[in-house]
Amino acid sequence: MDRGAPYVDVRTTEEFEAGHPAGAHNLPISEPDFALLAGACFDKRAPIVLGCRSGHRSVLAAKALEAEGFTDVYEQLAGWDGARDAFGRVTDVGWRKSGLPFEEGAAGERSFAAIKAKAER
Repeated sequence: MDRGAPYVDVRTTEEFEAGHPAGAHNLPISEPDFALLAGACFDKRAPIVLGCRSGHRSVLAAKALEAEGFTDVYEQLAGWDGARDAFGRVTDVGWRKSGLPFEEGAAGERSFAAIKAKAER
């Protein structure tokens, strides 16, 4: 991200608006056209960082983007709330509790509605 890679938060719009990494784009993995929308809005050859709540959805998103032809996909594995082990114990605190910058709200041109509109043009 320090080198300009977009951070794409793949959580629902509601989760995203409640809090997300500063500068993040919202493109929910639950959208039927997730990979096609990503392909229309982001350069498939450039680095892209994916994150979710705890790491599960970002893994699915990475697989979908790689199948769509993205070549430089990274995952923020601890996600927004932190990674957990099989017993629910936090193994990595994640973005929210690590002190990294965050925002709340829809994020204007980085919102899902804006991304969808851009892809439809």
